[in-house]
Amino acid sequence: VGELDEEGGNNRLNPNVVKALVAFKEYSDMRKLLCEVLSFTLLPDQIRDLRKEFEILDKDGSGEISLETLKKVMMENAGAGSLGALTEEEVEDIFNAMRVRKSETTIQWHEFIAAGLSQCKVDDRNLRLAFDRMDSDHKGYITLENVEDLLGSDGKGKQTEVIRKMYFDGLRSCRTPNCNEIKYEDFLMIMKGQTSEPTPEPTNIIPPTTVRRGPAGAMNRKQSSIKKLEAVPEHEHDTSTDDQNDAPPPPVT
Repeated sequence: VGELDEEGGNNRLNPNVVKALVAFKEYSDMRKLLCEVLSFTLLPDQIRDLRKEFEILDKDGSGEISLETLKKVMMENAGAGSLGALTEEEVEDIFNAMRVRKSETTIQWHEFIAAGLSQCKVDDRNLRLAFDRMDSDHKGYITLENVEDLLGSDGKGKQTEVIRKMYFDGLRSCRTPNCNEIKYEDFLMIMKGQTSEPTPEPTNIIPPTTVRRGPAGAMNRKQSSIKKLEAVPEHEHDTSTDDQNDAPPPPVT
């Protein structure tokens, strides 16, 4: 939890949260996407502490974090000795890793949750909900088309190529043999940054030459980079009455 600075303001970041943000920049793009999907399944109690850290960085209460503010707060903390050595270049790397939509100039709340997920109380319910949201047609596995639909790809252009690369890199990271789908066990491995025992390189993990055209649609600047997700409706859970968007995600270990 943040500490009070000399002027009585809460300006001290939790070093464990900063470590989580630093580690996040090393995640694969597919793992970052899965973390953001999971962030929408979290309840207020699960993200309460992370919310306090976000508010330290969200100086004007806009619900966004700018690079300038991130640098200022993190360098102040580093100078006070609470974070150890930290350079401006490293802060920029952290900022860019959290910024899922590279055209954006700020970090949104759910992007911050995704990056700090290891500091949240993630449970099996969250993992299963996140998987089911990606497996929107309930086949029992996630396909490239599911990911394209989730991100609002129209099946052509540079965005589609980026999504395909992210997806198939994710498949290779969990060494799914001879399969173009991500099953639940593969999903868990990607979420945790694990890889299976080495196996012969899959022979049919080849991006298809044609891609089913999903619904087109640009992502609203004020919304998450994920087009089709919303926080879990409050009425689905009787454990909290808070706004779902105010709740952060639990840690994945």
